[in-house]
Amino acid sequence: MSLKIYLLLFVFIGHAVLSLLVLSAFFGIVENFYHTNKKAETKETAELVFSSMYQIMKRGWSRKDVEDFLSSLQRGESLQVKVYRGEIVEKLYGYIKQDVPDQLIKEVFEKGEDRVYAREGFIRYAYPLLAKQECLSCHTNAKQGNVLGVIEVRNDFASQLASVRLYTAIIMGLLGAFPVGGILLLGFFLGGRMKNFVDSLTENIESVARFRELEKVEKVLVEKKTGIREFDQLKESVLRLTNVFRMIAVDKEVLEFEIKILEKSLITSEFLRDWKQHVRRIVKDFSDIAPIIFMFTVFKINKELLEANVFWLGKPTEEVNSQVENLIKEEIVRKLYADKIYFVHEYMGSEIISHLEGVHLRTKSIILEKPGIGGVCGLGVYIDKASQAVELAIQSVLTSILNMVGSVKAISKYTEDIEFYATRDPLTGLYNRTVFLEMLNLELEKAKRHGHSVGIVLMDADNLHIVNEAYGHSVGDDYLKTTAKILQRITREEDAIARYEDDCFVVLVPETSFENLVSLAQRISHELNSSNVKVKEGEEVGLSYSVGVSYFPDHAHQTKDLLFVAESMVKKAKLSGKGQAAYPTEEDLNELFKEKSDINRLLLEAIEKRNIIPYFQPILNLKTGKIEAHEVLMRIKSGEEILPASAFMNVAESTGLINKMDLILIEKTMQKVAESEYKGLIFLNISPKALIYPQFIPTVSGLVKKYGVEPSRIVFELTERETIKNISLVEKFMNWLAVEGFSFAVDDFGSGFSTYQYIKRFSCDFAKVEGEFILGLDRGSQKDKAIVESIATLCKGINIKTIAEFVESEEILRCITELGIDYAQGYYVGKPAPEFVL
Repeated sequence: MSLKIYLLLFVFIGHAVLSLLVLSAFFGIVENFYHTNKKAETKETAELVFSSMYQIMKRGWSRKDVEDFLSSLQRGESLQVKVYRGEIVEKLYGYIKQDVPDQLIKEVFEKGEDRVYAREGFIRYAYPLLAKQECLSCHTNAKQGNVLGVIEVRNDFASQLASVRLYTAIIMGLLGAFPVGGILLLGFFLGGRMKNFVDSLTENIESVARFRELEKVEKVLVEKKTGIREFDQLKESVLRLTNVFRMIAVDKEVLEFEIKILEKSLITSEFLRDWKQHVRRIVKDFSDIAPIIFMFTVFKINKELLEANVFWLGKPTEEVNSQVENLIKEEIVRKLYADKIYFVHEYMGSEIISHLEGVHLRTKSIILEKPGIGGVCGLGVYIDKASQAVELAIQSVLTSILNMVGSVKAISKYTEDIEFYATRDPLTGLYNRTVFLEMLNLELEKAKRHGHSVGIVLMDADNLHIVNEAYGHSVGDDYLKTTAKILQRITREEDAIARYEDDCFVVLVPETSFENLVSLAQRISHELNSSNVKVKEGEEVGLSYSVGVSYFPDHAHQTKDLLFVAESMVKKAKLSGKGQAAYPTEEDLNELFKEKSDINRLLLEAIEKRNIIPYFQPILNLKTGKIEAHEVLMRIKSGEEILPASAFMNVAESTGLINKMDLILIEKTMQKVAESEYKGLIFLNISPKALIYPQFIPTVSGLVKKYGVEPSRIVFELTERETIKNISLVEKFMNWLAVEGFSFAVDDFGSGFSTYQYIKRFSCDFAKVEGEFILGLDRGSQKDKAIVESIATLCKGINIKTIAEFVESEEILRCITELGIDYAQGYYVGKPAPEFVL
């Protein structure tokens, strides 16, 4: 239904309602007036009758006069008059025929007062005839004021009232017909104006697809008038509302684009691999919002050469290309204080860009002191002063790309540092233990295939702890650096040198004879034990190392056994007076493997008698300052002695007994948790060999249910180097953890050279930072500090909690707290004990 019809309908309804109200009021007034008039007429009739009777009575009247008078009172059906004679008159003049008085007449006789009874179209009036002084001469038996009779006047005017109503309705109808025409004309006129305005406004509103097109609506609101004050006031309010919308609203397309950018801002592995592809998509999408011709990103990492990536939406001429490079250089010099820039241009269209007239540069920059990254992102746009929405979109795009690319650069730098130091010892620059073990395994496999030999020379410092205590850790660091330089100088290029432990070094010597290996060991021993390190001006301290040798295939065939022999020879050299080199004899080998056999028997007995005991080392939450977790460590009870894991673990793993030992340890741990009502986290170290044991997973699940321990409180630990070696098994194990609700921690995090690949492939809950890095903090090592900080930052970004092991001093605790590590574990926090720290 159109606006005009609505308006006419409302006018007619209003007219009808108003007419009914007026007619009802007029009817009420007419009827009230008519009733009042009839009432007055009735009363006047009664008074007239009384006056007439009085005049007749004054001159005296006969019975015939009375009857004639009463007959003359009848004036038709509408007006009737009756006279009732009272008892006083009847006693004196006798009875006449009259109607029997009803209650109204009786009340008038009794009270001596007139009475009126009225209903719609009918009035009945009773008037008392009171004896006056002059009446007493004739009515000798009456007193003044006595009621001599009653005059009743009945006026039935119902038919007259109906006629009056009819005539009134006809008159009102005739009078009401005149304004209807005017109303119709006014309705058509106003309806037409309002319909024209509304249709125009509706058409323009429906054509609005973006906020900037509200100008069309505003034009209609300004130019069109309706002539109705209230409606025009509403129009002005709508106009103000559209102005507010234009001021505060963001263009729909701009908003959708910004949402797309947010969706793409997640730093995924795909984004890390090809961030430029993502930037290209953003630039292409944004070109639909704003008239841009190029975008560039420049990042500076420490003192490296800057690379500027320029993404073009067309093909610039050489002149334009050169002009843009100069613009970017000026911006980089101003914001990054650098002028050595390498440009990489990418073209995303074939349209020739021959000039930069009308192009304005919009840029945004960021500088991060840590990890030493600065960057600038810019857009070339054909806009001088953009609308609020577009300007906001430009700033949003620049900020998003700056953050995304900056995050990629920061992560890349962190991972490069981690991957480098994961293979190297930060202090000496030598290979670390993890890399050495990998290299030794590879060399042994190759030697077995081709019939070659492999030797290792292991050396352990005799007095480094004394040097540290006497002269400080800086002198101790020089002690180790001097050792590394000597080893690099006297070994072959094909030999691999590693810092095996804190004060222990090892040299891997492939394809050598036993005689050459012994000769190298003697030379190493001589060079080290005859060298000094400067303590202070004019004072030096000598190096002292005990050296041990082992040789494949003569001494052992497995990596662990080969190391076992070399470590035993170092112990032999120390027992012989330190500063010497020792080589295994046949008698030494027999005794060593007999000792290994004894340990094997001890392990079998421990499994049979279940003499495997869990010890618990507390783990401190650095944010809350509370002990919230414990790591379970394996101990064996042998008689009255409690043996640490270092005394039997190598043998347990090499013989495969570790699987059964792990299960006994886990069951006793669950039992202890249930008995002590411990509510914290439990970290369980498991051997990688357990992953191939088919009953391991169902057995652990059964133990957890048996003792009522929530799986979410159990955290399984595997070392990083073992997870990388058993990648498929670990994936299966991780799937089981996810299904059962257990958590996972990687131990010695940062020790392997595949750390970055590891965290991309696996999802873990905790990362225990390699202890070598943590111990380096106590010596004030800046490299170790940088590595720990990088690991903490990287893990925080991917929601992995970090735990620092080997926290053995207040200085280390303070340092890891500042670096952002989440938890601490070590002797300073608490030593392993058979009870939980509650």
